[in-house]
Amino acid sequence: MRQLEALVLVYRLGSITKAASDLRVTQSAISLLIRQIEDNFQLKLFDRTTRALHPTAACRDVIPAAERIFSGARGLSQHMRDLAVPRRPCRPPRTRHHE
Repeated sequence: MRQLEALVLVYRLGSITKAASDLRVTQSAISLLIRQIEDNFQLKLFDRTTRALHPTAACRDVIPAAERIFSGARGLSQHMRDLAVPRRPCRPPRTRHHE
């Protein structure tokens, strides 16, 4: 999941530095995550120069699916956290007795 998060952030922010700052990790950690995806799928996601980072056509093609998966995973994580929070038992509503 961390790889997808890094990919989506680098794409959205257009910068490894900004993505690293957002995730509170080093730039090299973000670069490693992106490289792992590229190596795993034998797919180049970004063209890199010393001054710029440009998404490749492949990256632009996979980003919508990556965003959906990442968003769904965040939603699932939140749902599971919500389920784990102890809840007070529901009490039946009080009724007034008319005498």
